[in-house]
Amino acid sequence: MAGEMSQSEVTRESYPLLFALRDALKRRGIKSEPRAFDQYQGPYLRVEGGYKVWYSSEDIMGEFLLIEKGAPPCNDFEISGAEHVFKETESTLQYGVYTLRQAAERIGELAK
Repeated sequence: MAGEMSQSEVTRESYPLLFALRDALKRRGIKSEPRAFDQYQGPYLRVEGGYKVWYSSEDIMGEFLLIEKGAPPCNDFEISGAEHVFKETESTLQYGVYTLRQAAERIGELAK
């Protein structure tokens, strides 16, 4: 089916930032697993405690991470400690854009 992503496409070579976060969390004793989603949204890191960390890459901002709280389809995103916080309109949710270090620190705080 068009747009699907297979788990075999989620590799360290293709998504080094996502795997670097997994490694950083592992050093903190936090379990996580890279997972495929789709070709448009990309992969995410499933983190113990019910969090998803979405990987994204844009021409202007480069690679970044978004931390989603709870089980989908809640669409509730972390903003505390983020590099940037975006809220496009009154009807859209705000979300924080995290660097690797910021994401590892924030998830470490949430896992306590």
